[in-house]
Formats: sequence, C-alpha cells, structure tokens
Amino acid sequence: MKDTIHIWPMEPVEENERILISAMIENKNELPFHLWFSLPSEEKENITNLCDPFAIATIFYGMKSGNEIMVHGQVSPALLRNLEEFQAVWTSWEPSRYKKIDIKATIEVEPKHYTPANNSIMAFSGGLDSCFTAFQHKKDFCGRLKCNITSAIMVHGFDIPLCDIEGFKRAFEKSKTILDDINVKLIPMATNFRDLKDHWSHSHAGGLGASLSLFQKNFENGVIAGSFSYNSLDLNIGWGSNPLTDLFLSSERFKIINDGSRYDRVEKLKYLCESWPFALDYLRVCWKGEQLDRNCCKCEKCIRNILCFYALGKKLPSCFKFDITLKQIENVIVPDLAVLFEYKCCLNAARSGGINEPWVKALERGIRKNEMRLNGKGLVWKKIKNKLAVRTRLKKLNSNLCGKGLEILEGAIK
Repeated sequence: MKDTIHIWPMEPVEENERILISAMIENKNELPFHLWFSLPSEEKENITNLCDPFAIATIFYGMKSGNEIMVHGQVSPALLRNLEEFQAVWTSWEPSRYKKIDIKATIEVEPKHYTPANNSIMAFSGGLDSCFTAFQHKKDFCGRLKCNITSAIMVHGFDIPLCDIEGFKRAFEKSKTILDDINVKLIPMATNFRDLKDHWSHSHAGGLGASLSLFQKNFENGVIAGSFSYNSLDLNIGWGSNPLTDLFLSSERFKIINDGSRYDRVEKLKYLCESWPFALDYLRVCWKGEQLDRNCCKCEKCIRNILCFYALGKKLPSCFKFDITLKQIENVIVPDLAVLFEYKCCLNAARSGGINEPWVKALERGIRKNEMRLNGKGLVWKKIKNKLAVRTRLKKLNSNLCGKGLEILEGAIK
C-alpha cells in the first residue's frame, strides 16, 4: 500500500514588511518540511487563498517518491486534471525516475465570483530569454499572442542561493533597471523550494509555476520565458520548462504560458540589439560564477551568449567585463544537444553574415568535439584510453613476470 504525502497549508505570517505563505509537508519516514514563499507585504492583496501553488510545487516531489498527495485545502479541479496529463508526459520521458501518482484535495472546487483580470505576470531572471519576452509583449511584437504584462517576479533561492543576500540584491537592482524602462513592476520573492532536493533541471518549471500561481487572485496569466526554440525541442526532451508541459500547470482561472519558443537565441538577441539595446548592458546570464549578480565570462552559459554577439557582428555590452579566447571556444563543454544547437545557430549566423574570423574556426572545432562526446563517442574513447593505459603499465612489469602471469593479468581486464 502506498503512503500519502500530506500538505498542510499554514496561516500567512506578516512581519518586517514581508508576508510568508507556507505549508507543512509530511511524508512517512521523512522529517516534516516547511515549504515557504516570502513576498513584500504590499502584495498580499494579489495572493491567492487557494492551495494551487503547493500542489504544483510538490508534483515532482510526489512523482519521485511514488506516494500520493493529499492537499488539506482548496485546489482547482482543472489544475488537478492538468497535473494528471503533466505526469503522463514526465513519466513517459523519465520512467526510471518518476511514477504517476494521485493528487487529491479536501476541497476540489473552482473559486466563485471570479472576474478575469486583463493583466499578466511573468518570471524574470534578467537573462536574454526573459528580456526578450518582456519587451516583445510590451511592444506588440507577438501579435495575437500578446499578454498585458504589468508585473514580474524575481525569485531568490532559484539560481542565487538564499544565503547570498547581497548578491541577490545587486542582481535584483539590475533587473529592476531593465524593467523600469518599459514600465513593468518587479517584485522580489524568496522561497526554499530547492530544499525539496528535486532534480532541478526538471523541477524548476514546478518552482516557477508555483511562484507565479500565488498571484492568480488578480492576474490572468503567468508567463515563463522559453529556454529553447521549437526546432531544438526534440533534442532535449528532459528540460523542465517547455511549451508542452508548462501549459499543464494551469488552472481554470490562471493560465501558465511558455513564451518565445518560436525564436532561437541568436534571433532573440538580434531583436533586442535592434529594438532595445538599453537592456543589454544589464543582462545577467551566468549562474556558475563566484559572484552570481554578474557574468563570469568563463562558464558555458557566458561563452554561449558572448558568441551570439560575435555571430551578429556586435560589440560586447558592458555586462560582459571580459572577452573569451579561442581556446575557451574550442574547449567549451556543452551539456546537451539542445544547447549545442544554439552553438550551431551562432555558427550559421556568422556564415550568413560573411564573418570569417578565427573564432569561427574555433567554434567549428568545438562543435565537432561536443558532437562526438554527446553522441557517446567521446565516452567510449575515454574508456579505451583508460584500458590501454592499464595494459601499458602491465607490460612494463614484463621483466618481473613470467609470460603466463602476464597473460592471466591481461585476461582479467578484458
């Protein structure tokens, strides 16, 4: 018989001009976990009294354990239906990691007296994707898909750890400077969601969806900037936020929208260079540097974004304090095929623009190396080299071993 994960919503706590929205999570054989979201007190009129955010936040936690979830509060039936389909996708993508579970609530009723608001809220990190999404909706670049984005949240505890208080403050000010320019309010938010220890490359969509859905009382949509373009999605199925599953984090009254997947990274940057160059000096794309409020210009993500500027023949903005070397370009380690596709987009843009500088050759070599590695050839060759190294060491012992002894040892490593 399966155990049950119980989610007990707690009364909001208001202190020091912040309001804490939280729930206690009880799972058999584990210590209770206090999941919380902290926001400025001035946002309390926007915060829902539904438990939808906690149902979304714990979906991967539940699928990982295989235990059903019981939410002791009111949850949208439409959201619960969508979460069943959400699970169907993820359990087919990652069958060894996740199991389909039942999610129930003590009250499964859509809220009454609901008048849809004509405004949207988005998740904003200060990176290229979120800048593109914010600007294209404010400037009617997306036609009939336009959302009236009036506010955005920047979440402390996602890419910047909760312990780095000053780093988040500096990063927030940069993002606020960007959004002030287009009259979008930026709300500082914090959560210990990552302490659930879920697989972050999968579960970050749940964290974003939960954070946005807290605001469903006075917003109609929650917008998530897409990370990858449609023409690369088949290369990277297991990425948490994507156009297929983000939609299944929606309820009847609050829709989660994945935005911008019609464009690759180079196309997004080209649009910003031409239409909103102001934002480029404040971009923050890095999440691996020693100081997470700025770009390290060393990690894969920084290298990838710098190459996009190269590919368009653009000068690096001041947010990148250092240039990259040919060695960095050639030896960059790309995490997966979808990210490698973005490097190929850079290469194609450079060729289309007639750019024939040394970095283009370095990028070609880097792409070939990563193709071999990501297709498994690099891993196999590493194993072969290791095996050859062992065999070489054995042969050096030949002078101290009889021929038969060497044959036995060589046979042991075959």
